[in-house]
Amino acid sequence: MSRFLARSGDRCLPFFRALKNPKGFQWTTECEEALKQVKQHLANLPRLASVSPGEKLSIYLAASPHAVSSVLVKENSGEQLPVYYAHPVEVITDQPLRQVLSKFDVAGRLLKWAVELGEHDIQYVPRTAIKAQSVADFIAELTQIGDESLGQLPEAWVLHVDGSANSKGAGAGLVLQAPDGRSFERSLRFGFRATNNEAEYEALLAGLRLALEMQVVAIRVLTDSQLVAEQLNGGYEARDPTMAKYLAQVKNLTAKFLHFTLFNVPRGENEHADTLAKLASKPALEVRPGVEELPARAIEIAAAASGSAPTTWVQELLRFKRDGTLPPDKATARCLRRAHAWYTEVGGRLYKRSFIYPLLRCLEPDEARTVLVEVHEGVCGEHIGGRTLAHKILHQGYYWPTMCQDAKAHVQRCSSFQEHARTPRLPAVPLTPMDCAWPFAQWEAEPLATITERQIEKFVWKNLVTRFGLPNTIITDNGPQFAGRKFREFCANHGIQLRFSSVAHPQTNGLAEVTNRSILDGLKRRVSAARSAWTDELPSVLWALRTTPTTATRESPYSLAFGTEAVLPPEVAIATLRT
Repeated sequence: MSRFLARSGDRCLPFFRALKNPKGFQWTTECEEALKQVKQHLANLPRLASVSPGEKLSIYLAASPHAVSSVLVKENSGEQLPVYYAHPVEVITDQPLRQVLSKFDVAGRLLKWAVELGEHDIQYVPRTAIKAQSVADFIAELTQIGDESLGQLPEAWVLHVDGSANSKGAGAGLVLQAPDGRSFERSLRFGFRATNNEAEYEALLAGLRLALEMQVVAIRVLTDSQLVAEQLNGGYEARDPTMAKYLAQVKNLTAKFLHFTLFNVPRGENEHADTLAKLASKPALEVRPGVEELPARAIEIAAAASGSAPTTWVQELLRFKRDGTLPPDKATARCLRRAHAWYTEVGGRLYKRSFIYPLLRCLEPDEARTVLVEVHEGVCGEHIGGRTLAHKILHQGYYWPTMCQDAKAHVQRCSSFQEHARTPRLPAVPLTPMDCAWPFAQWEAEPLATITERQIEKFVWKNLVTRFGLPNTIITDNGPQFAGRKFREFCANHGIQLRFSSVAHPQTNGLAEVTNRSILDGLKRRVSAARSAWTDELPSVLWALRTTPTTATRESPYSLAFGTEAVLPPEVAIATLRT
């Protein structure tokens, strides 16, 4: 019944109350009146209609203390008809749904609803004129006088606006009143010729910009222009192209408020703003010093800004989250609606939410190329492969949608990597299990002209014992510098177990062999690219190995040792959330 009976929950509430107590059942006059209303409505059911592909629909939402209701309609020759199934949906409501569902930092518990609704092609627009009588009855019955939910909104500021235009000039007057009684006045003289209606719109836009600068979230606008009030509320149609541009600009600004209302008042109730507007519209020689200059029209500034605005994925997401602006391409717009819940704006920058990392800094294409080059072949790079390169960039706190493809393409263009890349010659086998993923396995390396027992002892003491403490066991090959008496005595004196890999199976010391091979590969690539001595490039190769995530642990050795990722040079130039 709820599909055909508007506000069925409220209409049938007396029945539900009577049926709750079957022992004390009593048919009251309230139940009788409710039954008559249901019969009367069912006798005049609205005609249902189907929709055509690509047709825009409107959904009206309303709520009462006992029920939440909605009706979906299509417009046919000026008549609004309910429909029973839909595609793209335009939600028409006087509640700030779009602002609430896009600001997850304010109401994080709404994130799951935003994700669910983001899968559908939904646009939120303010309620305008209601043409269908059945829809008008539905809204009128459900709209509550003095709704308690409005009390939860911040107390509204009051904005008086007025525009004035004559043969000598044009100007605007603004009076913004705070809930605590403070008042802010502006008198603006236009640096261009304008009609009276254009001056009224310019005054309204200037007042809205002033309110946004003062971080007002709820505002009530009073104007004596009937045309502006009716066009914005949907009573009049903006047929003139200039008025249509002004109307679109006003709607873009009003969407940034949590609560916005506009009323048409008599000129006598708007005298202060009218006086300021007339003062600004006087000839330039008669204008007082307190009058400010507005050099260009608001719609011209907006058109210039939109014409030069970048069309990168970051800017499109930011525009959609700020004012709901979607790109003209339908596929891109659909992707934005579905994905925007995973992104948030912090300090004017776009960040992506992640399950295992903190907020990831979203990069523009130019920034992404800079990070790719620096991480791959900079001072912290060793010309690693494409997948590892993308994983390392992700670990540093950066993100863009095509990072994996871009990393692979960049590696394919790198001559040093292609020249020294290893060619696998063994058949694929399952991964070999390890007893423990030792984070310091490839931590230290030092160039030596000759390897003696004394140098080995000094290396272990300086780079291992004094930095990380005494190790439990040291596993080496059977080289004389490890098997000599002095090194054995050094290990025995410090309680370190010295063990040797099997002579017949040198691969048992494979972890060190793999580490040596990785160091040699990195040295070959860097020496080939930089044309320098390998001893000069060894620290950079070691740094790259320590800050690169491994396949086995999915973490870098640095992160396993210190609990956080190292700060790399790209993070200094392009800051992330932690820098």
